[in-house]
Amino acid sequence: MGQRQLQRQFKRWLNMTPIYYKRLIRVHQSIVSLRNDVPDNLADFALIQGFSDQAHMTREFKMIANITPHQFLVKCAKVD
Repeated sequence: MGQRQLQRQFKRWLNMTPIYYKRLIRVHQSIVSLRNDVPDNLADFALIQGFSDQAHMTREFKMIANITPHQFLVKCAKVD
């Protein structure tokens, strides 16, 4: 099976592209990490989680989870 055919099958089975699925997983893993421990620096946290920078992480969070990482931490009462 070719790469493009695999992508089409993936989209047919899960109703999303493999790239979007990867983005969902990365944001989900970041949320789990933020729930467990407050990072000293969100910029470093973003790099550790696989984002290119903090702004990239914030955009992905906002688009997928409808909340920024900082807002998430405030909502969880982990920061002021």
